[in-house]
Amino acid sequence: MRNNMSRGLRYHEKMDLTKIFEVDELECIDVAKKFVKDNIKGGNKNKTTQLRKFYDIIVSLEEGKENKDKLAKLKILLVYSYARKNISKSFYESLLRLIDEVAKDTEKIKRFKEFMEAVIAYMKIEEK
Repeated sequence: MRNNMSRGLRYHEKMDLTKIFEVDELECIDVAKKFVKDNIKGGNKNKTTQLRKFYDIIVSLEEGKENKDKLAKLKILLVYSYARKNISKSFYESLLRLIDEVAKDTEKIKRFKEFMEAVIAYMKIEEK
């Protein structure tokens, strides 16, 4: 499964990040790495301080609990960041899809947190 999944997630245009909810934690981390590499081609628009702001809200989400207000706040921050050109269009669109998935099923919060942790870590590496 892992090799097939990796081939299917090779290019960001074809990447469906909602697959992170269907794979194990290691594959989720690999998806984050590919996502970051695809998002920095042609220059990294995504600012790590901005990503940390998203992550601060994401870590406050609780599995199995009502998180509509926090998810709404996260979406607003995402829109604002995109409008200010602090994040790329692909990052914006991808994160919106993930937020919608988490809104439908709060059991996906843990994997969402793991994915964002990996994204921030790989972004930090790519900044150097």
